[in-house]
Amino acid sequence: MAQHYYFVMFMGLFSSLDILLFRNASAFLIDVKANNPSSTTDPQSSQQRTEIISFQRDMNLLKQEVEILKRYHPNYPSEEISQIKSVILSLKETMHELKSEVISLQIAKSDLIEELKQVRKEMYRAGNKTAKLETKCAAIQRDLSQLTTNKTKELENSIDILKKSVSTNISSLNQKNSYTDAQLKLMSFTTNSCCQNVKVLLNKTHLLTSLPPKTMRPFTTTTSKVNNAMIASSVIQLRTTIASKKCSDTRRTVIFIQEYAVSGQNLFIRGGIDERHRSGCIDVPVASMSNCSIPIQSHDLGSSGHFAAYNAWRKGDNFLDWHGPEPGQGTFQEKGAPGTPAVWTTNNLSDGRYNKLNTFGEHYWLVDIDMDCCKTINDWFEVKAFMDNHANNKNILDKGIWESNIFQGFSPCSGSERTPYESVNHWAKCGIMNVFHFNQKACQIYPLN
Repeated sequence: MAQHYYFVMFMGLFSSLDILLFRNASAFLIDVKANNPSSTTDPQSSQQRTEIISFQRDMNLLKQEVEILKRYHPNYPSEEISQIKSVILSLKETMHELKSEVISLQIAKSDLIEELKQVRKEMYRAGNKTAKLETKCAAIQRDLSQLTTNKTKELENSIDILKKSVSTNISSLNQKNSYTDAQLKLMSFTTNSCCQNVKVLLNKTHLLTSLPPKTMRPFTTTTSKVNNAMIASSVIQLRTTIASKKCSDTRRTVIFIQEYAVSGQNLFIRGGIDERHRSGCIDVPVASMSNCSIPIQSHDLGSSGHFAAYNAWRKGDNFLDWHGPEPGQGTFQEKGAPGTPAVWTTNNLSDGRYNKLNTFGEHYWLVDIDMDCCKTINDWFEVKAFMDNHANNKNILDKGIWESNIFQGFSPCSGSERTPYESVNHWAKCGIMNVFHFNQKACQIYPLN
């Protein structure tokens, strides 16, 4: 009877223990896997799982023994029952230990979750701070780049202004130097002329005072001829320094020179009378003092941008001469004029560069002036053209193309009268329209209405 009682009690305890351990072990494994996926790789968790599996194995063995007891309990010895009780107590202790470890693991898991939350917060804060720092660095770099760019532009503008100022001062100084040189040459020329006049007067005085006493009587024919020849020679020598007398014969004169050009190129002319065919031209420093220069006054041909260079260079251009830039003649973009400027024209009515005098075509360069025909030789004068190479060449005389020598003979244009002498330049007539071609002797002459 006692054995049966212990057996029933043992079976009840075993069933309760089996259910409790199985539920706790299963709940523990599910909780660990669900809330802490990394626990499967934790050495301590793996050890606990092994212990639980071993415990379940022992429980299974115990169940098998219980089944055997169920079949043979009437004959089961009391000693073995006592051993079973001991095993049950041991299992209870083990179960309590496992519960404690499960509770400890749950607490540790909660602590890890809180710590992970804190770490994430710190990482988020650090990320925000890094982003703010990067934004500030980008703003500083942008401000620094803009400041550097602005300072660089200001410095470049200052340098450009300084360059322009220096260039303007140099140009002004060069003009002053040219004017000063011209004045010095003029003074030297005037001094030489005065000295020459004094020498002539001294020669005449010496001639008169050195005659023998008998010449103080009425001159003989022979003596008179000698004296007159000497005096005439002196007078001719004196007249070479005096400009031709003035007249009032100013007429409009037009010159066309046909020459192909690219954008930025400009054409100029020089001309007048050959110094070998007129006195008072050799070693004369400026055009205004030369008997070979012809007074002119250019016409206003337009005000658009196309005429900007022409309008700048025609200011102060008072002579058609062989000297080049005149003292006080205008400049364009710091470039002087190597002569009298011409302007590019066309016969195309829809083109802003059209000129009504041009009935020939494109690339006809026009010089439209009022000329003092009294300074010509029977209305004839010489012309030679010059084409500069590029608009950016400030010293326009250093580079360019002069026309080659033109041999037109004494009758340069069809139907025109004989020229005063042969020349290697174009022959043009005052008061009419003259049409030439660069480096060619062909020419046309038309009356001006």
